Amino acid sequence: GLPIMWRLITDSDFRKAIHHTSARRNGNDPEKKAFGAGSGGHICLVIGYNQQTGEIAVSDSWGSEYAERWVPFHDAQRVSRGTMNVIKW
Repeated sequence: GLPIMWRLITDSDFRKAIHHTSARRNGNDPEKKAFGAGSGGHICLVIGYNQQTGEIAVSDSWGSEYAERWVPFHDAQRVSRGTMNVIKW
């Protein structure tokens, strides 16, 4: 029940992986999006995990399109900073 914030370094390969996985899950065409070449630090809210598919659900504050997106664990592990924060109040 406590929010988990995940620190990562995003790059174009990660953005492509998370977009393709999420589009596939939602029945959308994963090829209809351009991906920038930049990279940088980022933080996401972890909202779920699917043990059967090995995918992590994350939410971003970038708008409704980013409210629930899925990323394969191996792609998440590659960009992870190795830390998460639990928000308690």
